[in-house]
Amino acid sequence: EKLVWGINFERNIRRKKEQVMWQGWYRIYELEKISQAGKLIGLENIKAKNKVELKPYVSGGVEKLDGENWNDRYKIGGDVNIDVTPTLKLNLTINTDFAQVEADRARINLTRFSLYFPEKRQFFLEAKDLFQMNVGRRNEVFYSRQIGLEDGQEVPIIAGARLFGKQNKTALGVMSLQTVAKDSILTTNHSVVRVRQDIGRQSSVGAIVTSKFLNGRHNVVYGADFIYSTSKIFGDKNLIINGSFAQSQTSDSINSSNSSYSVALSFPNDWIEYDLAVVGIQQNFNPEMGFLRRNNYRMYYTELQFNPRPKFMPFFRNLNLKPIDINYYVDEKTNQLESIFYELRPFGFVTKSGEVTEFNVQWLFDRLDEPFNLLDTIVIPVGEYWDTRGEVQLETFRGRKLSGEFFVNWGEFYTGKRTRLGLEANLNLNKHWNLSAEWDRNYLNFDPLNYVTDEIGGRVIYAYNPKLNTSLFGQWNNEDDEVLLNFRINWIPKIGSDFYFVINQLIETGNNTLRFTETVIMAKLIWRFAL
Repeated sequence: EKLVWGINFERNIRRKKEQVMWQGWYRIYELEKISQAGKLIGLENIKAKNKVELKPYVSGGVEKLDGENWNDRYKIGGDVNIDVTPTLKLNLTINTDFAQVEADRARINLTRFSLYFPEKRQFFLEAKDLFQMNVGRRNEVFYSRQIGLEDGQEVPIIAGARLFGKQNKTALGVMSLQTVAKDSILTTNHSVVRVRQDIGRQSSVGAIVTSKFLNGRHNVVYGADFIYSTSKIFGDKNLIINGSFAQSQTSDSINSSNSSYSVALSFPNDWIEYDLAVVGIQQNFNPEMGFLRRNNYRMYYTELQFNPRPKFMPFFRNLNLKPIDINYYVDEKTNQLESIFYELRPFGFVTKSGEVTEFNVQWLFDRLDEPFNLLDTIVIPVGEYWDTRGEVQLETFRGRKLSGEFFVNWGEFYTGKRTRLGLEANLNLNKHWNLSAEWDRNYLNFDPLNYVTDEIGGRVIYAYNPKLNTSLFGQWNNEDDEVLLNFRINWIPKIGSDFYFVINQLIETGNNTLRFTETVIMAKLIWRFAL
C-alpha cells in the first residue's frame, strides 16, 4: 500500500516579524491545519530498525529535613518500549520516577475554586493528547496529575503499562498504573481507555473510560465526544462544532444527577471570531481521575471578537475589538443565578512590530450561599455581589532579546477593593543564556484592614551545547513564606539517554528569619538500549 502523508513547513523569521508557510498560507489557517497541507508520497518499504527499547534508570542521593539527620535515598526502575506497529507503542514501566521534574509554581488562591496546575512529568506528557477529553474548557475527564500525586506530594508508582498511538484512522490510548500505599493513602489502581476515530478530513468521534480502584471501592467515568470541523464553510472559512457527554459511577456515593455535557460552536477566522457553548456539570458528577474547577452548574458562554486590518492605520497590524465575552452560570438543579462574568474590550491592537495592547472593562456577579474564607484571615459573608473592574495588558514582541508583559486590574472585590499588578521580563542574551522573572502583587482593601500579597519567580537557563544544559528556578510568596529553589543539570550522553543532577531547597522565611526546612540532593542516570 502506498502511503500519502500530509506535510507542511513553517519558517518564523522573528527579526522581520515574518512567517512563511509552504502550503495553506492564508491567515485563517495554522500550520496544524493538515487539510491545507501539501502531500508527501514515495516513502515505501520503510522498516523500523529497532522494535524493542530498554531504558533502565538508577537514582540516588540524600535528603535532610529540619531537625533531622541526613537520610539516603535511592531507587531503581525503568521502562520497556515495544513498537507493536510503526505507529503503535507499548510501554511497560516499573518504579516510575520523577526526581528530575521541576516543582510546581506556588500560587496564592484568591478565588473560591480549585487552582489548575499543568502536568510537568514527561512520562505523562508523552501522548498526552491521545488521552485528553474535556467537558467544556476547564473540566477534564482525565487529569494525569491525579496519578502519583496527592496534595502536591509524590505517591510512588509501583508499575504499569501503556499502549498508545494511531492505527489507520483510529487513535488509541490505554493506560493502567498501580500506586503504593503511603501514610493514610491506600494502594490504588488508575486506568484509562481512550479511543478516537477520524471521520472525513477533519472530524472525529471518540469515547473514554476511566477507573480508580482501591480496597474494594471504585470510581468509574465513561463518556463520548465528537468534533466536526471544516475549512470550507462560506467558501474558505473555518467552523468547528463539538460536544461531549460523561457520567460517573462511584460505589459508595449516590449515582444520580451524576452526568456532565457540553455543546460548542466556534467560528475561528482572521477578522472575525465567534464562540458559543453550553456546559453542564451535575451535582454528583465525580471524576476522581479528572479535574473540575466547580460543580453543580450550567454555564452559557458566548464571545464575539473582531480583528480588522485597517489600511488607514499603518502603525497597526490589526485591531482587537471584543464587544461580547460572557460566562453566565446558573445552579444546574434549581436554575438560580450563580455567577456572571462579562468582559468588554473597546480597544486593543497588535502593532506591526509585534506589540500587543488590550484595554478591558469587566462586570462580575457572584452569589455566595455560605461564607468564603480568603487568605485564612478575611471572611466574605453570604450575599450577592456586583463588581466592576478595569484592566490594561501590554506585551512586547517576544522575538526581541528583551521582552516583557505588564498587567493591571483594579476595581471592586466582594466587600472591598482589589488592585492586581503583574510583571514579566524575559532576557535572551545569546544562544547559551536565557533569564526570566515574574512578579504578581495584589493590594486588598477591606476597610479598615489592608493586605498585600506577593508572588515572585525567576529562572536562569544556561545551555552549554544541545546536549548539556543547566537551570535554576526560584520562587517565593508571602502567604506560604517559603523560598523554593530548584537547580538541575541535564546531560545527554547519547540520544535517548539522560543524566540529571538535581538540588531542591525549601527555606522558610517567616518571622524575618531563614530556616532550611528541606534539602534534597539527587543524581539520576537513564540509559537506552535498543534491541
